[in-house]
Amino acid sequence: MPALSLNPTFKKLWQASALSNVGDGIARSAFPLLAALLTRDPALVAGFTVALSLPWLLFSLHAGALIDRWDRKRVLVWAAALRMLLLAALSMVIFVDAISLSLLYVVAFLYGIIEVFFDNASTTVLPAVVERGDLEGANSRLYSTRYIGNGLLGPTVGSWLFTLFAGLPFLVHGGLLVFTTYLVASMRGRFGADDGEAEPSAGILADIRVAMVWLRENRLLLNLAFVDAVLNIFGRAGRAILVLYALEILLIGEQGYGILLSAATIGGLLGTLVAAPISERTGSGRAILASILLIALSYPLMVAFSNPYITGLAMGIRSFSILLWNINVVSLRQSIVPDHLLGRVNSVYRVVGMGATPIGAALGGILARQFGLTTPYWLGGIVVFLTFLVALNTINNHTVGKARSSGPA
Repeated sequence: MPALSLNPTFKKLWQASALSNVGDGIARSAFPLLAALLTRDPALVAGFTVALSLPWLLFSLHAGALIDRWDRKRVLVWAAALRMLLLAALSMVIFVDAISLSLLYVVAFLYGIIEVFFDNASTTVLPAVVERGDLEGANSRLYSTRYIGNGLLGPTVGSWLFTLFAGLPFLVHGGLLVFTTYLVASMRGRFGADDGEAEPSAGILADIRVAMVWLRENRLLLNLAFVDAVLNIFGRAGRAILVLYALEILLIGEQGYGILLSAATIGGLLGTLVAAPISERTGSGRAILASILLIALSYPLMVAFSNPYITGLAMGIRSFSILLWNINVVSLRQSIVPDHLLGRVNSVYRVVGMGATPIGAALGGILARQFGLTTPYWLGGIVVFLTFLVALNTINNHTVGKARSSGPA
């Protein structure tokens, strides 16, 4: 992939992603620890994750339609800047000891709205930065950076900063976003939608309807979206109460929780290295199926022994599997969806997939409160395995190859 090394715009996008994801990793450990500091009720701790993920259900469709109308680089710049200001305000509230669980929910909801725009724009902008033949390689590099920052470095730093002062992780995250904003703003090129094939716009709702019809007619992507929904429901159910499982059952403390998140990321890093070669050797369809099966097996392994080392291993397997899924599925979407529809189709897809995450977070909290902290993981393993069995009939190398051959050149 020598073209990527010589692409200055991709380098800036990659560097911005690195800084942003270190900050996201810091927040990834600090936010749940802050929630657990305010309450030990599993349902209330999970309520933070519900508030964080609810914007995907409420705003993703409109965000995608707007991103197809706006300059996508500007969306990234504004989203990074607004998130920086929000985190600075949160740090000040914690400093004056005015934080409450309800206020944390509000911050999570606003953070989630900004994340909807940022994530949709970052996924949509990549085909304007690299050639379509380089998408798998570019996504592998971006995801490797994401896992180093978001999963390995950030959580360890975030949990350590939290022990010094609860507001410090958010202040550091905001500082990193200053440099992220600068890097994205300095990217050169055209980042609006390619409207050469676009139909005349009849309004936001009509734009959304066009994307919904397109996704409905593409059976493979629609099936993948529903599988994504199942994965996100139980992934978020487990994530919502993971901090309590670590503190109350594994008994590893706040810094141990951050180390657990970081240790699990090693599997994700391995995934970034081998996802593309696996896909080339086995085909994307088989790689996607393998990722679903491995995710299903990882859930019961996480809680079967109540051992932090085995839990970390299981989380590593799950991280590896998620990377294998993401790199193949995201690259597939980017390669077959027409550019002028990419923002909207991504959003419709993610409403189905990510829109299920608040349901999962609420489910995880309720199950943990009623039946114990391990219940969401056992149930997740069963349901995801059943999903794998159903997917065998609809997701394979033949259906993926057919979709690629009929996609945009």
